[in-house]
Amino acid sequence: MATRASAHGDRAGISDPRPARPRNALGAVESAMTRSPEALLPPPLMLLLLATPAQLYSDYHYFGERGEGDTWEQLQLQHQGKGLIPVASVGGGGSMDLSELEKDNTGRCRLNSPVPSVCRKEPCVLGVDEAGRGPVLGPMVYAICYCPLSRLADLEALKVADSKTLSESERDRLFAKMEEDGDFVGWALDVLSPNLISTSMLGRVKYNLNSLSHDTAAGLVQYALDQGVKVAQVFVDTVGLPETYQERLQQRFPNIEVTVKAKADALYPVVSAASICAKVARDQAVKNWKFVEKLQDLDIDYGSGYPNDPKTKAWLRKHVEPVFGFPQFVRFSWRTAQTILEKEAEIVTWEDSTTEDQAGLRMITSYFNEGPRTRPRLPHRYFQERGLESATTL
Repeated sequence: MATRASAHGDRAGISDPRPARPRNALGAVESAMTRSPEALLPPPLMLLLLATPAQLYSDYHYFGERGEGDTWEQLQLQHQGKGLIPVASVGGGGSMDLSELEKDNTGRCRLNSPVPSVCRKEPCVLGVDEAGRGPVLGPMVYAICYCPLSRLADLEALKVADSKTLSESERDRLFAKMEEDGDFVGWALDVLSPNLISTSMLGRVKYNLNSLSHDTAAGLVQYALDQGVKVAQVFVDTVGLPETYQERLQQRFPNIEVTVKAKADALYPVVSAASICAKVARDQAVKNWKFVEKLQDLDIDYGSGYPNDPKTKAWLRKHVEPVFGFPQFVRFSWRTAQTILEKEAEIVTWEDSTTEDQAGLRMITSYFNEGPRTRPRLPHRYFQERGLESATTL
């Protein structure tokens, strides 16, 4: 059985200067080392698929009914009192301090602002939104933003809007203004790395993007509650059917009024504010991404990062390693990445045991359907000691 080690795009009109591809895994590795020893990236892509998300990230555990799927959230009791990850305050020009993410961008990272004291005293409204759900490159960032109901008009006065309608400089400016109003506005982020997203989706226990999104949003709401925020209303930009999503969140938070809507980031200012936080964080994470792989001639012009962007596809084709696949900046579970892997990666032949090696071995199914026994069953010890035998005729 032959499979390819890795996924869209072709090299139409360009001859392939590489030597003929070896037909087994060892030959593929030797071929790659001959071309460039530095090209061998850290752990092979396929090894990542052998672990489930829970095994890869031990800081997380299941919550809710196990039958709901491979859902997991951070061990909140373990982290209470010492915080999750110290937060990122704003630097100049409305930028975030993502140094904790830059130290390790292979899993997930939570960042948060200080909780305004008024948010622990008065009922608050909280918005949830994400940035980077669709791209094949970079992390997905979920964000919450909250403020007291009594100060909602002050948040609206900042002229926050759906982050997709704003330029990068406008988003940075609005985020800086929210930071200046930190006496009544708070936020928190959950940054999910491409590696985490792909290993979740392709693990032995499948964890699709919708479930991951729903659980991340619910985890952020719970995090705000654990920090003492008096959340009274929650507004969420939907993923999937809004009715189903709202019912699920309402069951999880029965004492909070939950509203899930399509285009909520354009309808509710508190969701618009969350979308700005998420987008500012993702833009900065992508721009300053630290590659753990030793990439030669790294091109940082990836385009938009979306699968249908020709510049993004060209970047993927340039930086696919024939044996080990893509750097961890790539969501290798995306179809675009898989197609490029199928065309550009080495073919690996997985050799089964020969017939001679299997001689004398029984198939596992034979233990469940043995048929006639080759050896007679010995009678019970009681009958053997007394010389008793079964009477077949009288």
